Amino acid sequence: MELIDIMIHRKLNILCIQETKWVGDKAKEIDSLGFKLWYSGRSRTRNGVGVIIDKSLKDNVIKINRIGDRIIALKIVVDDKIVNIISAYAPQVGLDMSSKLNFWNDLEELIQNIPLEERVFIGGDLNGHVGKEVEKVGVAPVEDKIRESRLRWFGHIKRRPCDDPVRRVEVLDLTYVKKGRGRPKKTWLENIRNDLSLLDLNENLTFNRTQWRKRIHVADPT
Repeated sequence: MELIDIMIHRKLNILCIQETKWVGDKAKEIDSLGFKLWYSGRSRTRNGVGVIIDKSLKDNVIKINRIGDRIIALKIVVDDKIVNIISAYAPQVGLDMSSKLNFWNDLEELIQNIPLEERVFIGGDLNGHVGKEVEKVGVAPVEDKIRESRLRWFGHIKRRPCDDPVRRVEVLDLTYVKKGRGRPKKTWLENIRNDLSLLDLNENLTFNRTQWRKRIHVADPT
């Protein structure tokens, strides 16, 4: 399996994968070297998420939480720490507003329910596309609602302890990743920077949860 070769080559213990297109909520050994895969999917043509763990850690998994076919979370004991591994696949442009909001709300709720003393690592495709999207369904514009959900999650991350892995931004080597056609996608952090600029927000405001929620809230039209 190509993913296992990559993990071995790069000496990875854990790998989060998205758009797996495997059906079911299962776990299985995937090669003779002891790697194990946990995954969640509903269709062979779209979505699906998973986490691959090597031989040294696979028996340390103590809890699995699957939320549809876009979020899977594994709780693992590593040394004397409990680590939460979350693989997430955000809805792409073109999908309905409820799908997007449900994803961000599910992800935020999942993170908020993790005890502060536990570690959190999120590996996922959280990219947003650049483009125009207008839906009038008697509520605030889709783009504004998505921005609110994205900033709520950003605020929660910023309030985590400074040494929490979820606060770290890794620069990934995408040499072996095939790029899709069309206009390049913005990364999640690029979207956040644009959101902060658009709303004239300072990151320090995230530490005041009440004020942060008030500033980013998007009210539905009356």
